[in-house]
Amino acid sequence: MFNIKKGSGFRTHRELACMAVNVMFNQMTATKGIKMFGERAVAAMIKEYQQLNDMKVVRRTDPDKLTSDQKRRALRAINLIKHKRCGKVKGRAVADRSPTRAYVPREEATSPTASLEAQMATLLIDAHEDRDVAIFDVLGAYLHAHLPDRKFVLLKIEGQFVDFMCEVNPEFLPDVRYKNGKKVLYVQILKALYGMIESALLWYSLYVDVLEKDGFKLNPYDTCVANKMVDGKQCTVVWYVDDNKLSHKDSKVVDTVLGMVEERFPGLAIERGKSLNFLGMEINFIGNKKVKVGVKKYLGGLVEDFEAFDGVLTKKVSSPAVKWLMTVDENAGKLSVEKSEKFHSIVGGLLWAEKRGRPDIETAVSFLCVRE
Repeated sequence: MFNIKKGSGFRTHRELACMAVNVMFNQMTATKGIKMFGERAVAAMIKEYQQLNDMKVVRRTDPDKLTSDQKRRALRAINLIKHKRCGKVKGRAVADRSPTRAYVPREEATSPTASLEAQMATLLIDAHEDRDVAIFDVLGAYLHAHLPDRKFVLLKIEGQFVDFMCEVNPEFLPDVRYKNGKKVLYVQILKALYGMIESALLWYSLYVDVLEKDGFKLNPYDTCVANKMVDGKQCTVVWYVDDNKLSHKDSKVVDTVLGMVEERFPGLAIERGKSLNFLGMEINFIGNKKVKVGVKKYLGGLVEDFEAFDGVLTKKVSSPAVKWLMTVDENAGKLSVEKSEKFHSIVGGLLWAEKRGRPDIETAVSFLCVRE
């Protein structure tokens, strides 16, 4: 995996993975999203805060009893709007993890994700054994995992987003204060809020516990793959954070496992059949123990993103590795900050696609990865 230059620093593999997933939709600050989409964005953010309240992710804390150090260490709420390709506008409130980098131990800040090899190997097994396959997402996955009792973590909500929180739960109104003319609300975080360093590992530990209690055993070579024997046949779950692939020869067994997960984490988004989508991969079981994996739709989305900020593509080439690929125009001006961010986002998406269905673009992508 290559690193993408950006200024004087480099993006990590995990940051690239997150960026590649995020490139499947347009993401912006909620303030910008509200200006662009109006009441649709407001409704999306209120719905997000409603979820935080309904799932008891935060609770009241008396701001007058908080110390200056506790307030200084509070995680700032970052509010985002996601405009999906389907046209849906979705709100997301996440925590700014930067204040915790200095004191959260590394062993609490990292979580495994399913390897590409595991994803491909299990797809081959699914096809060879003609298994019934289900793809499912656990909605609001992190928000199911509790923070340890020993942790006292605050979330700082500011401005109009304080109003959103108080609209869904008026009990927070007495805790609102003003700082420099802006509304401020401190709440205690009880669960693994998105953005927190610890959240991925807390969710992973919870999910593993649920699977193991149902009889699944982790694969020693990839701990995001779990198996159990049912009626003499292997049942397999492979997951990447909250995206899951479940398979067994008998569809009734798949139904049973889905029911078990649904009971623990209500509201699963489930996809069944021979044509599925998993982590941006278009999966088609075509019979005769064969499976076809493509990323055409995913790449089409990247092309749309590129055309949105740099004009319609008109030039055609016969190969991704054309002879002028590494020719650099030293007189070319630098991209604006906005275009630079978009460029890195698209290259991150190409990295993702390259490893999952288009190895022929590896040479071109490797060159793009060293461009700032």
